[in-house]
Amino acid sequence: MVAGEFRRWARAAGREPGAAETVLELLSIEFGVVDPGELEAGDLPDLLLDVCPDEVDPERIPDVLLAVYGLLDFAVDTGRLTSEQALGLRGEVDEVAPTVLTAGADDAELFAVDDELTEAELAALDGMDDELDLREVFGLPGRLPPLRLPGEHELARAARSSPLLDRARRFAAWVGEGRELADGGDLPADDAAAAAKDLGVDLAELAQLWDLGEEVGFLEVGVDAVAATEEVEGWVETDDDDVLQLWQFALASLLGRSLLTDQEQAADSRLEFSAAGLSFMALFLAREVGMPSAELSALVREAAVADLPQAEADGAWQQWVRDHGDPATVLYRRLAELGAVEIDGEVVRLTPLGLHAMWEQVSQSGVEVPLLPPVAEMTAADVVSVGAEGREESLDAEWEPWLASREPQAAARELLEVASAATQPWTRVAATALAARLGEAALDGWRAALDDPALRPYSKQELAELVGAAPELELQPDDVAWLLADSLTGVDEAYRPQELADYLAESVPEDAEEVFERLWRLDHPGAHEALTLIGRHHPDKKVAKAARKAAFKVVDR
Repeated sequence: MVAGEFRRWARAAGREPGAAETVLELLSIEFGVVDPGELEAGDLPDLLLDVCPDEVDPERIPDVLLAVYGLLDFAVDTGRLTSEQALGLRGEVDEVAPTVLTAGADDAELFAVDDELTEAELAALDGMDDELDLREVFGLPGRLPPLRLPGEHELARAARSSPLLDRARRFAAWVGEGRELADGGDLPADDAAAAAKDLGVDLAELAQLWDLGEEVGFLEVGVDAVAATEEVEGWVETDDDDVLQLWQFALASLLGRSLLTDQEQAADSRLEFSAAGLSFMALFLAREVGMPSAELSALVREAAVADLPQAEADGAWQQWVRDHGDPATVLYRRLAELGAVEIDGEVVRLTPLGLHAMWEQVSQSGVEVPLLPPVAEMTAADVVSVGAEGREESLDAEWEPWLASREPQAAARELLEVASAATQPWTRVAATALAARLGEAALDGWRAALDDPALRPYSKQELAELVGAAPELELQPDDVAWLLADSLTGVDEAYRPQELADYLAESVPEDAEEVFERLWRLDHPGAHEALTLIGRHHPDKKVAKAARKAAFKVVDR
């Protein structure tokens, strides 16, 4: 039996057999392959993508993949396959392995809590450590959509107006030149009560002001005394850059320490609040759309109860909420008083100050986040970059001011020039989509674009829409293939795979084999990527298989 021979080979080679018997059984039943020497191109991807999701427990998928690689090495060592044959089969497995390993998992959420990252995430938020790679910690891509920010002076003016920083300053002024500390390093009870009364806060908020004042340099805390520093009176008069830096220290303090201070005051350590500020990065990615308060609360709760048994988690969380309020609500109220977020009903958004702080940190970690120029200096390429990478809300905010500064015909010409010069398909898609918004004003531009091979399919579509169908405007199979390749190149297949599958089901018909045949022959840089994407994620197994076969032909072309 091949299975027994493989086990003996694996023991001698010091290899883990994985789920070899399962793989051999499925190959025999589904493909009639009773020996790895009989494997042909396409068998292993079909096994891993089409058969295993229905026949194998998701938890065993890594063992299946391990067994597949092992069987290929076994086949070479025992003379069943040549090294060249095995290399080709292994290449097919390498291509589908990322999809196989994530198949059956829930949609990836960028900020799902990972217990192993809690300390790193906390460090990212507490102190904004320049040496920490935020891109790696938070799984960020190499580039994020362009961002519009006010000038530094406007940002600094907002920072100087922070109610929370003003309250921390007033507390430091109340402390004055020096006050003795009680045992444990806190203000004596009488002093704390007097300070809270004078400032109009409770003792819990006074503890927050103490932490904040020390973090930003308003307070100098010694072994047995505390005193205000010179920063208290002069910080609003310092340079804009210094003001923004101090404000960012305050932001880091709130994100990293605020709820932990509440926990110390309450002497209740059951919940884990060290990663509560993690959701701030999610808000940065949400931009002007923001996030519902309920989602932020769910993120904080997930991190807080991660280490508790399920039987204890609900009770501990509910008890804390009854005694101290929802932690996310408390944290984001403080962030609003700092000036980092705005709360509009049930939706929370970052302010320009909050966006600027995170833009600096994310940029320093190696993620490119372009800043848009002033509206008067915006080019067609700038608008297209927002359309290609940003949210619809961001595009709407930039589109109207840009369009108002030029004639529609000129706007169409500029957009189609960007499309013609595009080096990336997604730029071409965005530029032509914006030109299509201009309707008849773009007619001359579309007619001229018929002579551009990369734009001809788009021109045919739009001209048929604007002037009516005509034989010369009918899309040919090559046109359809080109449009398909453009639309699927650069798609992030790891994000919301179900939405991707639904999109492919709608945009790629069941009888797409002819389009695939045209596509793999096209001189399009994204042909292989588009076909591979369809092969991995199209819900129709027949269509997916046809796309994979066409993708292999691109490699061999």
